[in-house]
Amino acid sequence: MGSNSDRDELEEQVRKLEEEVDDADTTLTEVYVTLCQKFTETILEHLQNCDSTNHNYNTTWYQCMCEGFQQVLLENHTELVRCIPSLENVFTADIDGRITKLFTQFQTLVS
Repeated sequence: MGSNSDRDELEEQVRKLEEEVDDADTTLTEVYVTLCQKFTETILEHLQNCDSTNHNYNTTWYQCMCEGFQQVLLENHTELVRCIPSLENVFTADIDGRITKLFTQFQTLVS
């Protein structure tokens, strides 16, 4: 049977691996939050530009961006469910309702 030092060494290796997994999970959450922020900022800029110039916001580009955002949310739903508390900080009350609607629909689908 193995010695205590072998067991201690294995426990230390397990602890280090657990830390690496936690770090990777944190990084993944940050990536998803950043991705959602970029989609949100880009769509919001379009909406604000259209509102300020009195143009129709519902263009092909807008529809493609919203559909692309929804696709990212749905294709990554398993990972994103763990990130919902962090993502809720992106979709605050001051974000345009047309954008928060996309996130709300996602939350409804995964809950």
